[in-house]
Amino acid sequence: MPLPSSPQLDYVYWRYDRSGYYSVRSGYKYLIQTMYEHSEDHNQHNADKERSFFCNLWSLSLPLKVKIMFWKFAHNFLPTFANLSYRRLNVELECTLCRSGVESVEHFMCYCSFTNQLFTELDLRFSAYPVWALWIYRNNKVHENKSQSAKDLALYVLAFVQEYDGIHKVSSPQRNTDNACWIPLIGDSVKVNFDASFNSSEKRSTSGIIIRDSSGLPMAASTVPHLFTIDPEMAEVKACEQAILLTHDLGFRKVIIEGDALNVISKLNSLVEDRSDIGAIVKNIQDVPTYVEEAVEDDR
Repeated sequence: MPLPSSPQLDYVYWRYDRSGYYSVRSGYKYLIQTMYEHSEDHNQHNADKERSFFCNLWSLSLPLKVKIMFWKFAHNFLPTFANLSYRRLNVELECTLCRSGVESVEHFMCYCSFTNQLFTELDLRFSAYPVWALWIYRNNKVHENKSQSAKDLALYVLAFVQEYDGIHKVSSPQRNTDNACWIPLIGDSVKVNFDASFNSSEKRSTSGIIIRDSSGLPMAASTVPHLFTIDPEMAEVKACEQAILLTHDLGFRKVIIEGDALNVISKLNSLVEDRSDIGAIVKNIQDVPTYVEEAVEDDR
């Protein structure tokens, strides 16, 4: 952890989250990681495959409710009749959809004739949308006694997918990067662009800084090597610190700082005390007496 250049009060921070503050999500991730590391009969290869599977699941362009449902299926967390019976509830074990087996997650996903009929109607071997729709239909049938054919359910799934894809395309426009270029400033301000390269094996980084005037002409440039850099975020915040120090030493009065590290830029503009492992550097930057007008993200 880098030390501050000026006296600061000590603080306690949660090292397993970038914000430095504890959250249930970060605590859960830490417990899972610890369980994998200390389990005596753990198979590392299977753990890596499982971790990769769920990372891919959460990165899919699917509605959150579909991903959560699929996550519950994968962990056998759904209240199937088999799970309810295991928890000593007095329920019938027969599958609601096909009436030909014990309703477990395995039966529901693989052996249920209604499930297979639905995938046949959709001409699919497997997909997250039909699994989500099947469980919703199963609940409606159990609790509200509503029934429908596999063909009608397949049409519902197709309509839902088309509607979601249409909404997703409208609400998530892509950036237009065809004309991405450096935008000159208006007035007598200068723009400082910073970036960093990071060597993970040697724990080193190098800061790159360039200062340009309102017409785009370079006024100053600098590269600075750094030791004991533990991750790319620390490399970026060190580059930002060097950019601030350079503008201060050169005496520029109106400065706009621009970089591609959104997390660093957000912490610099935030009024909340940063308690992460780069909090000392963030405080150093904020304490430098400069005339920085704005810190913005470079979207190129």
